[in-house]
Amino acid sequence: MASNRLVIRLEIRKSNDESIADIHNLIGAEQIYGKNHSKLASVLSNIGLVYFKQKNYSDALIYQKKVLNIQRKLLHKNHHSLGGSHNNIALTYVHLHNSDLALDHFHQALEILQKSLPIQHPSFATIYNNVGTIYIKKRNLQEALNNFEKAAAILNQTVGSSHPDAISIQKNIQYIRSYLYKHKPDWSGTWRGIIRTDPIDAGPTNIELTLELGLFPTMENNCTKWYGTYRQNGTIQVIKDYKFCRKTTENDYFIDEQNGIILDAQWIGNALVSSYKVDGIFFIAIDRMRENILEEEIWTIEDKNTNENVKSLRTRVYYNIQMKRINGSN
Repeated sequence: MASNRLVIRLEIRKSNDESIADIHNLIGAEQIYGKNHSKLASVLSNIGLVYFKQKNYSDALIYQKKVLNIQRKLLHKNHHSLGGSHNNIALTYVHLHNSDLALDHFHQALEILQKSLPIQHPSFATIYNNVGTIYIKKRNLQEALNNFEKAAAILNQTVGSSHPDAISIQKNIQYIRSYLYKHKPDWSGTWRGIIRTDPIDAGPTNIELTLELGLFPTMENNCTKWYGTYRQNGTIQVIKDYKFCRKTTENDYFIDEQNGIILDAQWIGNALVSSYKVDGIFFIAIDRMRENILEEEIWTIEDKNTNENVKSLRTRVYYNIQMKRINGSN
C-alpha cells in the first residue's frame, strides 16, 4: 500500500528569487504537521535561512524566533539545538546592528552548549570569536581580548595553530595586546625564582616562588590572576591566590588577597609599587621588568611611635626575587 505521507522538500535557489520568500504560503506546513511539531520547526528554520541569505534579516528573525519557541516546547532546556537557535538569532541581530541583543543570545547559546557539547567543540570557538568581534565594535577591548583568547585556545587544540582561522584570531589578539599594553610590559605567564634575603639569616632559606600572572587589567574594576606558590626544598609552604585589579584611573591598582585585605598599588615610572604596614612594620614592594627578568624587591622598615617631625627609620630586611618566565607570552 502506497504511503500517503507528504514529504516537503525545500530547494534554496538564487538569493534574488523572490518566489522563495512566499514558500510558506505554498506548503501549508502548519496545517500538515501542527503548530508544535519538530518537522514544522525544520521547515521554518529553512525559511529563516532563505531570508537570511537574501539579507532580509528582519523576516529571518521572525522565523528563527518561531523555531526557538517550538524547540522550547519540545526539547530539554539544555538541548544543543536550542543553543544553535540562540546562535542563529544572535548572528541575525549582529546584521541588524543590535549588539546588546546579539550578545544576550550568544551568551544563552554558550550557557546551553556548555552543558551539551564537549568543552573543546569548534562551535565554542566560533561563538567566542563572534562575541569578541562585537566587543571590538563596542570598544571594550579587554572583553574582546578575553573572548579571542578563549577561541584561540580551542582552535589550537582542535585544528592547530597553523590553521587559517587560528592564525587570524591570533593576529587579532596581538593587535589588541599591542594597543592595550603599549604603556605596560607583558607580565602574563608563569614565573619562577628564588627569594634572597639580606641579612641572609633574616628569614627562611631556599624558598622558591612560582608566580602565575594574567595580563594587566585595562578596564575599570577589571581583575586578573596573581597566584603565588611558595616552596621550600620542593615542599609547598604557602599558596597565595590573589587578584590584581585596576581602579578608575590608568595607573591606580589594588591587590585583593580575597581574605578581606586589599592593598593599593600604583604604576610609577616603569614599576608597580605597593606600600603597607603590618604589626608596626612598613613594607614597600616594587615589581618591574629588567630585560627578560621579572624582579620583585621588598623592603621592611621599623616604625617608631614618636612625635618628632622627622623620624629616622631602620630598614630591617631586604628581599629580592628575580624570576624567569617558564610559560606564557614572550
